[in-house]
Amino acid sequence: RCPFCHNRRLVLDKEELFCLICTLVRRVDGEEKFVYFHVSRGSALRSHVFKGGKGNLCIFITPYKIGNIYEKVDTVTYEDKRFQYCNIKTLNLLPSVLAAQYAYEKGTEEAIFVRNKIVTEGSHCNISILKGKALITHPANSHILPGVARAKLMNSALDQGIAVVEREYTENELMSADEIIITSSSKLARGVKTVNGCSVGGRAPDLLKMLQDDLFNDYIIHTSALS
Repeated sequence: RCPFCHNRRLVLDKEELFCLICTLVRRVDGEEKFVYFHVSRGSALRSHVFKGGKGNLCIFITPYKIGNIYEKVDTVTYEDKRFQYCNIKTLNLLPSVLAAQYAYEKGTEEAIFVRNKIVTEGSHCNISILKGKALITHPANSHILPGVARAKLMNSALDQGIAVVEREYTENELMSADEIIITSSSKLARGVKTVNGCSVGGRAPDLLKMLQDDLFNDYIIHTSALS
């Protein structure tokens, strides 16, 4: 159901949607696949008003190799200016696209958004840090898009006896963290090697690997029905 328009919803329920995705997955070649779907509020004339009707469902399924989740990545920081582009008539995805392009041009894999010295998330991932025996991650408020992999990482940490703290943390805390972890459905959980060319993390490799193993196994178990 659309959170902004209560009379706009899919015809399918969750079980029917799952069965549809399973059917489509079996029609795509390859042993490993990436599934992405989104729901829009439907179709309408360009009048800036969406009225009653059915929502639109779009599903993308492509062959995809997860790759080495234990290989750390290079990152850069990027000022979090999302939702401040009132002069540009486009989707809110644009700031993430610009940040991802900036990271690419700098020869890195990910851009880390920083808003008023507070780390929020990545251009297409969530950012968490390990410090001592705690996993610290930005609260799930209007400044981040809380991902499925982020939630699984938090559950894995709790299962392993690691405290989970949802709070704002600074760029200085990021740089001094024992480990920096980026999470997404495509990357699962990857450690960060550098931020703006400076070496980071590397002080809790066993703890990081334990969380990565747990998250990877969780994904494999819960997606085995699609094979």
